[in-house]
Amino acid sequence: TTEFIRKAFDADPLLTQSLSFEFGSGQEMHRDTAFVIMNSPMKLAAIWIALEDVQEGSGELLYYPTSHRWGDFLFSGAFKHWDRERDGEQQLADWHAWLHEQGRKRGIEPIKFRPKKGDIFVWHAGLAHGGAPIVNSKMTRRSLVGHFCPTGVRPLYHYYKPAHRHFYKIDDHTFSSSHYLPAEWNA
Repeated sequence: TTEFIRKAFDADPLLTQSLSFEFGSGQEMHRDTAFVIMNSPMKLAAIWIALEDVQEGSGELLYYPTSHRWGDFLFSGAFKHWDRERDGEQQLADWHAWLHEQGRKRGIEPIKFRPKKGDIFVWHAGLAHGGAPIVNSKMTRRSLVGHFCPTGVRPLYHYYKPAHRHFYKIDDHTFSSSHYLPAEWNA
């Protein structure tokens, strides 16, 4: 998968954020550019890896096909990312509604992604996605998510957490973390 990301970026990929899920997220439809903030917002890609077969009702990943080609909703008229203090909760609610309205205008319904264990979904920074409602709270939806940017692009935390401006390597994979990592991992 990182080789695919490398080819898409035409540069070495840098993992800047990873998440693991035991259950569906139930997240509202969103674009990663609002929350995974980079100094070059559209130079971001994400991968979603199924750690088990995903079942109906487990809070499947939802996405609007072609939504990465839709226009932009700019927070405070200028930003792809949302900032609670600058933009407030109402702009966030307006943005979520705007994403759904864009789908309705185009006659596009969200698709539920039901992969088999080991399947991988790669998406563009602008893809609108979220979590379907969890119908059965006992069902798991084990998965991993990674957010990547090309080397040379920086995550926002590099600016406001100067002590965390480190890059780490394991074999030929590079990552950065907004959390503490042992100094011996520093690349």
